[in-house]
Amino acid sequence: MSMRADLLRRLNGENTEHIPWFADLSYYYFSRRQRGTLPRAFEGPEGEIAFYRHYKAGMCFYAPFTYKTEYTNGVSYEERTDDTGIYSVYHTKYGDLTSVQKYLPSNFSWAYTKHFVEDEEDLKIMTHIFESMRYLPDYEPYRKRDALVGEDGFMVEMAPIPVSPVQKLLARWSGVENTVGLYADDPELFEDCIHAMEEAQLPVFEVLAGSGAEVIEFPENLSSEVTGNFFDEYNLPYYRKITDILHRAGKKVGIHIDGTLKPCLGKLSKAGFDFAEAVTPYPVGDVPLEKLRALAGEELVIWGGLPGAMFTPAFTDGQFEAHIEKLLSLKDPKMILGVADQVPPDAVEHRIREVSRIIGRG
Repeated sequence: MSMRADLLRRLNGENTEHIPWFADLSYYYFSRRQRGTLPRAFEGPEGEIAFYRHYKAGMCFYAPFTYKTEYTNGVSYEERTDDTGIYSVYHTKYGDLTSVQKYLPSNFSWAYTKHFVEDEEDLKIMTHIFESMRYLPDYEPYRKRDALVGEDGFMVEMAPIPVSPVQKLLARWSGVENTVGLYADDPELFEDCIHAMEEAQLPVFEVLAGSGAEVIEFPENLSSEVTGNFFDEYNLPYYRKITDILHRAGKKVGIHIDGTLKPCLGKLSKAGFDFAEAVTPYPVGDVPLEKLRALAGEELVIWGGLPGAMFTPAFTDGQFEAHIEKLLSLKDPKMILGVADQVPPDAVEHRIREVSRIIGRG
């Protein structure tokens, strides 16, 4: 069976002869390109697919969005990217909201130095922006990319980044400290704004439900120690509402949880998720491999299990191989082997190819 077919079978609760192996090589690929060490044969969309085939890793690409976003009520958005960072601005009749992400060349990534939402007035403006968004179907880019990948991979369609407004504030728009401060200063205003944003965003999930994508993922970057008590009060009921919409359309729905797992992993089935992706166990995460299933529950498909840090020189080849062998010894039919979260820039290159040999796929 192809990697794509095996992945779908496991998402549907069926066992396969070999565990599917899907790697997110995008960070490693980007760093190679930035350093000038990416062979010309791996450039461009077709070259990126060849890159995955070279390393014998199943391709799990986040698909082009199946929707376009438009703005009404005088709201507009502009973004500028240069060698120093990403500069984003929402223009509204109530004022502008700006975020700045500075580029860190030492590790090929970006970090927020200014968030959109810093006080209660900013939160009100962001609510207005949400209420001024309109979502239009745009399915063709997904179809083209999915056809290009073929049986060697799978296109996972992403919901808005992140889905839950609380998660947006924590991870992108406000940061943890500011979000907690907003909640503490005026819980009633905070709750009103969150629920208004949730309702304004619901139409995008009808567009996703009408797409050809079989699998939808919520790119939440969920981490239990960050989300904390917000999960039960805000995230869980909202996730339940949305997963119900997508399940009625026959979609499999997952969530990106790449941080600490206790207790959020154990609440995902109740929230309606079919799988948890980027699950990061010990020695990087907070839960040992052999205890993942007990925490996740019997129904949730676990996608991950191989910490990205284990590809680096911080671990030996022996530790790397022993970790994979231990994962295989669990014989969990509801597990998909994936990097948790990404193969990093300083990866020991031969280990990427080694995974397929260890699991018996080549």
